[in-house]
Amino acid sequence: MHPAGKKVLTLPRLSGGRGDARIKSGTLKTYQRAYNIFITYLLLAGYYNIANPEIIDTLLVDFGEMGASSRSEFGMVIAAVTFFHPTLKKALCLAPEYKRGWDFHSTTKHTVPLIAALMWGTAYTLLKQGRARIGLGLVVHYGGYLRPSELLNLRTPDCVLPEHRPSSGKRGCYLLLGMRTHGTKVRREQTVELTNPWIIAILRFVLRNTRAGERLFPFDHNQYTQALKGAWSLMNVSNLGLTTYSPRPGAATDDLLQGVAFSTVQERGRWLHPQSCRIYLDRAQALALTTNAVAARFNRLAQDPKLIGDVFAFSPLPLPPLHL
Repeated sequence: MHPAGKKVLTLPRLSGGRGDARIKSGTLKTYQRAYNIFITYLLLAGYYNIANPEIIDTLLVDFGEMGASSRSEFGMVIAAVTFFHPTLKKALCLAPEYKRGWDFHSTTKHTVPLIAALMWGTAYTLLKQGRARIGLGLVVHYGGYLRPSELLNLRTPDCVLPEHRPSSGKRGCYLLLGMRTHGTKVRREQTVELTNPWIIAILRFVLRNTRAGERLFPFDHNQYTQALKGAWSLMNVSNLGLTTYSPRPGAATDDLLQGVAFSTVQERGRWLHPQSCRIYLDRAQALALTTNAVAARFNRLAQDPKLIGDVFAFSPLPLPPLHL
């Protein structure tokens, strides 16, 4: 049980582990250690109520980017998870391909990127459904190249608006990552700078609708996933294969297509391994080309985001609470 009283459902922590006559006791202990490393990572990152193989697949990729200390540790964690949960062997797609990318081999499957027009279209659909905070969270997710765990763990002290530091002379907004319990792969705090005025205005809106010290986007990974899937169904884009991992490569792909240097994109996304990152984003760019036609009907929102709703004008007056 974690402090809020929720259970980690699908992947319980092991103390002794499952016995198996086909492997040596030393190998079993290695699997137990690797498995518990992954579970510890999930708990520290704030993931609870893991419901299906697709989510476990994306969380393994998340661990590969943020939690694994080495390629061998990542591979051992995948082996341990599939050993203790054999039904996952055929269900995992992204994690094994990410490991191959880390091994500098070409990949055959990657997360479909959520390009800007589709991102704004999704946010608009969620706002129309009355799920404003989730819709605005998606915009921040995209704008900061954030991983899902980074978005869902943001609290009010983690967001520094330009007016919070007027003496700096900078107009950007900063998000602090790796605070308290949510760690990063490099074992230190990290900072993300946002310069898009639309996204900064959205953060102002969310901040003044959130009590001090609380999470900006107070929902779990399952709720976030289901909300996005519901919006994509209404938009008739479910066939594209979008996931909660799609905003991150989507933002990186959009920047690359706009001529931003690869090194800058890698730095913004906090990818540590250039070779794996290049393979990942090269594939994402190719996949993005297949979504352009579907995204065209949302181009007006990308060109004029204020059309999604009245969430950009700063006002010192308190507003009603946002619906989740």
